[in-house]
Amino acid sequence: VPSRHGDWLYGWRFAQGAQYRTWYRRSAAGGDDEIILDEPSLAADLEYFLLGGWDVHPRHDLLAWSADTNGSERFTLQVKRLSTGAILPDRIENTIGAPVWAEDGEHLLYLEVNEQWRPFRVRLHALGTDPDQDPILYEEQDASFFVGLSKTRSRRFLLMYTGDHVTTEVRTVPATDPMAQPTLIAPRQTGHQYTVDHAGDQFYIRTNDTH
Repeated sequence: VPSRHGDWLYGWRFAQGAQYRTWYRRSAAGGDDEIILDEPSLAADLEYFLLGGWDVHPRHDLLAWSADTNGSERFTLQVKRLSTGAILPDRIENTIGAPVWAEDGEHLLYLEVNEQWRPFRVRLHALGTDPDQDPILYEEQDASFFVGLSKTRSRRFLLMYTGDHVTTEVRTVPATDPMAQPTLIAPRQTGHQYTVDHAGDQFYIRTNDTH
């Protein structure tokens, strides 16, 4: 079942006999489906293919996605212009998971992995710039903690979270100002896990702080 994002409905399907999904969208006002990411085609000439994740630009004209094409668990991030199907020159190696667009329309956030395959940094990329110069928004120093990245369902805040199997810590920045100083929701405390989302003028936190 497709899900609505702005004026578009996004979804995926498997063709009969296919091992990979085809991602599509169509206008919420009606019309034909438009393929935005064709995993069977991307995997056709490869011995291995795994989609890391994708995110669509706030204006719905660009799609950023990551994929592992050799089984190394190191994903390469690319950007596609949906109106033409052209792949932009921006190519970022050693990422993992889904990239996340900032709501300023100019920047893309992604996770960087280290030599031990641990996601330890959140970096910020402006299209057309050198990825080696991408600023670091957050870096985790504890080798037992893994970093994650998402956006609240209100699309107003970016979430940078870190944790191990029993402990989490979450920081937020406004989605329209990704270079802002991150706000820490609650400092890490061993055994304390929590998740964060946002709606209206409040953050909603699910926590195990009492049990």
